[in-house]
Amino acid sequence: MRGKTMTKPSEQEVLKRLRSAESAISKDAESSYYYALNILKGRFEKGESAISKDAEYSYYYALNILKGRFEKGEDVISKDAWYSYHYALGVLKGRFEKGEDIISKNAEYSYIYARDVLNGRFEKGEDIISKDAYYSYIYARDVLNGRFEKGEDAINKDNEYSELYRENIYNAEKDKLDKLIEASKSSMDSYHYALHILKGRFEKGENVISKDAWYSYLYALDVLKGRFEKGENVISKDARYSYIYARNILKGRFEKGEDIISKDAYYSYYYARNILKGRFEKGENVISKDAWYSYHYALGVLKGRFEKGENVISKDARYSYYYALHILKGRFEKGEDIISKNAEYSYCYARNVLKGRFEKGENIISKDTEYSELYKEYIIKIEFEKETKEVEQ
Repeated sequence: MRGKTMTKPSEQEVLKRLRSAESAISKDAESSYYYALNILKGRFEKGESAISKDAEYSYYYALNILKGRFEKGEDVISKDAWYSYHYALGVLKGRFEKGEDIISKNAEYSYIYARDVLNGRFEKGEDIISKDAYYSYIYARDVLNGRFEKGEDAINKDNEYSELYRENIYNAEKDKLDKLIEASKSSMDSYHYALHILKGRFEKGENVISKDAWYSYLYALDVLKGRFEKGENVISKDARYSYIYARNILKGRFEKGEDIISKDAYYSYYYARNILKGRFEKGENVISKDAWYSYHYALGVLKGRFEKGENVISKDARYSYYYALHILKGRFEKGEDIISKNAEYSYCYARNVLKGRFEKGENIISKDTEYSELYKEYIIKIEFEKETKEVEQ
């Protein structure tokens, strides 16, 4: 071999040789992991059996190679608190039930699992936490945001943490209780206490909230995110709150509030249109006293004639014309007197509804240069068309 130059194998040749060694590599967890990481730069299925027997490489294989759950390795991971916690946090990004037994045997990991993964109480780990003053204190402070009664024995035996606990937890609880008592005397304070302090239901304050329609509605909307039965009686005494409670909370009919709604044309119309999606008989009397609501109720709700509202419509030239055009799709005799007092609507009524002369309106039309000219052109045109048809026949 002396004097001869060694030929460097190509990259493909190297890879070929490496792959031929995969059987040997796949029998060792460490080798399999680094082969997947540095050579394949991806999953190495042949080596997963060996990897799954090692907690460390199972965790890192899931984290760096699979970028997600590695079910084969979960049994071995679940035997170690450190890997169970980090697997939950970095891989599952959520609860790892298999590992909770081992985590619950370690105060530190029970605390950080509750804080970082569960974002709340970890009951399995509370026994071990309660044996340590430091973890009992920070579990109360960071996780429970209040007293941790199980850990108070351990805390009381430690001067430093008993003082901190009394100052930051116990006194804070007392302040919260004082605020709660104070808040429960006022509907406004009870609502804000529930929304901003408890961030949820405040049962002690519900009686006082239920005496105020506005705060009953807000409590249902912002705190309960749903029905607040205690407050429905007071809500039902106000048309506005009854309507918005039906629309935003119940997403449907609010029978208790219908009597008060029926006394207001605005809310009766919108209750029929947006909530009932159809006729609201209780509200028709009040709707029938207003031309705008009567016309729109006929148009948008009944999709047809609204006889109760025709008297009030007939007192308004615009809505008499619109009612004839869009609802009756023909003559509206009741409204012709008022239409005949307006040149614009008289002309439009003749052209678009009667499709011919409107004798009642001709006097007012003749006094308006623009519509007089338009009316003459239109009448001459239709008269000419009639004569043409007669000749053709």
